Amino acid sequence: RLCRGVSARTTATMILRSTCAQALTNVLPRGPASYFRIRGRYHTEYVRKMGFHFQGTPVHELRRTSYVLPRTSQFACRSAAEPLDLPARGSDLLEALSASQREQLDKFLDRLLMVNENMNLTAVRSKDDAYDRHVGDSLAVLPALDLALEQVPNCNVPPLVMDVGSGGGLPGLLLAIARPAWDLTLLDTLKKRIEFVDAAAAHVGVANARGLWARAEDAGKNSHGLRERERYDVVTARAVAEMRVLAELCLPMVRVGGFLVAYKGAEPENEVDAARNAIQLLGGTLLRIERVGSKGPDGDRTAVIIQKTSETPAKYPRRPGMPNKRPL
Repeated sequence: RLCRGVSARTTATMILRSTCAQALTNVLPRGPASYFRIRGRYHTEYVRKMGFHFQGTPVHELRRTSYVLPRTSQFACRSAAEPLDLPARGSDLLEALSASQREQLDKFLDRLLMVNENMNLTAVRSKDDAYDRHVGDSLAVLPALDLALEQVPNCNVPPLVMDVGSGGGLPGLLLAIARPAWDLTLLDTLKKRIEFVDAAAAHVGVANARGLWARAEDAGKNSHGLRERERYDVVTARAVAEMRVLAELCLPMVRVGGFLVAYKGAEPENEVDAARNAIQLLGGTLLRIERVGSKGPDGDRTAVIIQKTSETPAKYPRRPGMPNKRPL
């Protein structure tokens, strides 16, 4: 788009002279300054047809998207000064389960697919698809959750973990099966899903998980007799909302010193960058974005790791519906 009808060298000169852009040097091993930063975005669209390579990969094979490279200072903090070591893939973590845990997992998936015939719990219709799309993906964030709990000062025993927007128990019940020493609360807004979660937990013999029928806004405010505000060591959420919304829904329930670990896609940097002010306003500190051992349609999935460093102001979360309608 940038250089239709213009040579690469001319385009490079134009961009180098621009006051709003800066060339990123020594990135492409071939071609003149072929990868540029423009208002924080790195565009490869215009070099796809020119045969350039990016880290050994032909540019035309790269996905049609914009790339954002985060500033290191955004993610560095005293409790996460070194890169996390998250080598295990979801399939490896599945293999690490005991025979009884794998049996529980299998029984849960059977129950999920049976009930799903009459209730919209998941889009998958076969056990193989459930393993491919849900099990490995849900378990892949376990190393990040384990490490977060290790860093929580005076962590509860057992650790208190909440899954916001758990739906049909994904990932909440899978985490409860894989980590029987944790005390998990699975929150969802639909009563029928919570009823399914409680019944499924009893069916497969999971005693460390409970369903909570509530809106996250009410739970975070302790409305209607709830007592969930700033209670949990770790709160997690998978495929719930964009980061600005997710921060307001989840951080009020994280205790000071605890963590929010959010499942995200392959390239969440734009979304996370837009949420920095909201995260800070709600008492959080953005630590880092980590690649996890699960692949989605767009590439390796990520975990966004946020530590709660101060209390959330009393006016947050706002009334139900407002975080989605008017994100911070």
